[in-house]
Amino acid sequence: MRKESELRQRLIEFCNSEKLSRREFAMSVGKDPSYVSTLGKSMQTDVLESIAVIYPRLSLNWLITGKGEMYITETRPNTITVEIGIWDTIQKLADGISKRDSQIDEFIQHMKK
Repeated sequence: MRKESELRQRLIEFCNSEKLSRREFAMSVGKDPSYVSTLGKSMQTDVLESIAVIYPRLSLNWLITGKGEMYITETRPNTITVEIGIWDTIQKLADGISKRDSQIDEFIQHMKK
């Protein structure tokens, strides 16, 4: 008896959650109707890209590793995730730019007098 891969199990769990047949899912990502049934321990990049576009709420991290939640709880268009240390640096640079803008405005106003 063939042991079902954990990746396939998670994909089937997702299909059930979405009330999709395995066939419907496979065809939605451009694969043969039997794709889910024959899925092994890994998935090609083109399939992952299709899943990310067609099912944006599905966490690829969960699908691939089983870690975290099945669904991404919050989606914001045009946003990125940045580490705290990097964000602090960006904030400091933005504050510096804003301060310099104010200084330039003051200088321009002084020159007009």
